[in-house]
Amino acid sequence: MATVQEILVVFKNFLDFASIYCLIKCLKAMLCGIAVMPFILFIHRLLKNKLATTSCYVMLLLALMPLMGMSRLFYQKYFAWVTVVLSEYAKVAYGYIYFGVMFALAGVFAIKMFQMKKNLKSCAQITKSDIIAKTINQVTDKDKTTFQRKYLEQTKIYIVETDESPFSGGLLNPYIVMPKIMWENWDEKRITAVLCHEMMHIKSGHILWITIFKVLTILWWINPLIYLCEAILKEDIEHACDERCILYAGISKYEYGCLLLAMIEQINGSQKAVAASFLNKTDFTLLRKRLSYIACRNKSNNYCDRQRLKFELFCICMLLMVGLICTTSYPRYTILHEVTLFGEDFRTIAYEEPLVQEAFKIENGRLLVDKSKFEELVASENITDEYVYASFDTIMKLPGMGGLGNVGMVNVADSDDIFYLSEDTLCNRILAFCLKYLI
Repeated sequence: MATVQEILVVFKNFLDFASIYCLIKCLKAMLCGIAVMPFILFIHRLLKNKLATTSCYVMLLLALMPLMGMSRLFYQKYFAWVTVVLSEYAKVAYGYIYFGVMFALAGVFAIKMFQMKKNLKSCAQITKSDIIAKTINQVTDKDKTTFQRKYLEQTKIYIVETDESPFSGGLLNPYIVMPKIMWENWDEKRITAVLCHEMMHIKSGHILWITIFKVLTILWWINPLIYLCEAILKEDIEHACDERCILYAGISKYEYGCLLLAMIEQINGSQKAVAASFLNKTDFTLLRKRLSYIACRNKSNNYCDRQRLKFELFCICMLLMVGLICTTSYPRYTILHEVTLFGEDFRTIAYEEPLVQEAFKIENGRLLVDKSKFEELVASENITDEYVYASFDTIMKLPGMGGLGNVGMVNVADSDDIFYLSEDTLCNRILAFCLKYLI
């Protein structure tokens, strides 16, 4: 029975391995994302002034980059030097620092989300309103199915005392927050426009998009380009909702622009975690861009048809990219049946030599030793140690790192005398599961 101290030592060694392995894998995926980002930003630049929703779809292609850690593209000759450099300079301490910051950011994000939900419980909620029902009808009028209508009907409308920008959030339980002064003092047309804007965020899945990029910024916090891409996505999301709101809410471009300017006088512009805010008072550059974008937009009768076509093309591109990643990826792990021979000082004696594989065979997790081949191996390698260590069934994971498996301590003078160092314990089974499936 393993003592608590032995279990802690094993766990510490596993964490050290996981720290280096996950750091290298994460950095490789990030480098692949950096290589793709300029191309995506270039395409985004070409499409930016044509249709904001299309630009959003282009930016979302970056969400697949974390899946590239197992791709064969990382292990071609032209990319091999990256693996060498990362493996050489990656240290256990660097991994702990990187993932320590990452988990700290994730913790702050979780606390903000919890605090927001807690604050919403104390806010007044509007359960019935003709304005809300009318807005839902306008937003879903051209939909061919009732799914989105039912989804929007579950949206909770909260009224807050503070003078902050309206915002929407929630994936499974969508909600919209509006300041009390706006709900009570604004006319129906303006309130409808604001609700339409926020409902378009919910209907279009923008909350999910923002969440995905928030996760990317936490995962790749060291990469400044991901923050740039997140800011561009949020800008495109607001442009997309602006052009849809003008179409659905029955409001002119001039009236909508005046609405944005009027809101500046009443809000404090605070930003919420994973929420789509109607307006950020402190970001005048974005406000100017939104007003300019609205001014150059033209209403189109076939807008919904074009939107549906863009979405279908986006889904096809996503499926093709997922298929490409899956077909060019290595297995999650590989069991190495080759035997590696170590000396008593743990120096590598032999690995790829044919004589090693002829001297040792693996059967049911046990070593079978061919005495004549083993003696020939001892003589050829000039082995003078009393024992040698034969490592086998090692679990190998990309990027070129492995662990666990089994080790047999073989008596050089009597190859039938084999002592197995690894035990079939619950602790080792848990570590093997974590190594195979979790990292």
